[in-house]
Amino acid sequence: AKTHVLDIEQRLQGVIKTRNRIKGLPLSIEGHVHYLIQEASDDNLLCQMYMGWAPYM
Repeated sequence: AKTHVLDIEQRLQGVIKTRNRIKGLPLSIEGHVHYLIQEASDDNLLCQMYMGWAPYM
C-alpha cells in the first residue's frame, strides 16, 4: 500500500512514471499536456484499446 501512496504523491507532484520507471523531474502543465497527447496518440497503446469503446462515434 505504501508503494501506491508514493506513486500517487509523485503523480500529484508532476513526476511521470511509465512501465515501473520514473522519468526525471516534475513536468510543467504544458509538459503534462504534451506527454498526455503523445500517450493518447501512440499506436502501440491504441492497438490495445477495447474495440467496443467506439471512440470514432
